[in-house]
Amino acid sequence: MKEFFARRFRERHFATKSELKRAKRRFWNGLIKLWWDRLWIRKDEFHPSLNFDADAAMEMTPEEFRKYDRDLLRRRTIADRRNDPD
Repeated sequence: MKEFFARRFRERHFATKSELKRAKRRFWNGLIKLWWDRLWIRKDEFHPSLNFDADAAMEMTPEEFRKYDRDLLRRRTIADRRNDPD
């Protein structure tokens, strides 16, 4: 009986830990970090904020992912134009 409860506790603990990591990734990468990256468009097209964020993309719905992809392309294009000497 003791082993049964210990096993159930471990299973629930890992499920909760996994859920907690997912919620953290959704909140931090999907909201706060993306908001910060969009705050202003950098002058350098190679700035780390213009890199694709796979952790954030994993937690997005297909519609959110399309918006993120379009926005990232737009910000990269603007940064590229600012970086050109012409």
